[in-house]
Amino acid sequence: MATDTYSTIAAKLETLTPFDNRNSMSAEWDGDTFVVFSYRTAIATRDLDGLTWINPERYSVTTSRQQNLVRRVWGY
Repeated sequence: MATDTYSTIAAKLETLTPFDNRNSMSAEWDGDTFVVFSYRTAIATRDLDGLTWINPERYSVTTSRQQNLVRRVWGY
């Protein structure tokens, strides 16, 4: 299975499709909530009603890039 890239991750974020790029970013459903992780830290969630939370904490350059990707895709 190929590793997801930022462009394939963007498409999966749009459709709330679980992914794991086998490096630092992944996402999965936890009940009715879609949770996005950077390494093992939850950096964003979106529920079935479209309510969105993006972790405001500052982390590494990689995690900041991933947070910005989620913000862009989810229009946050």
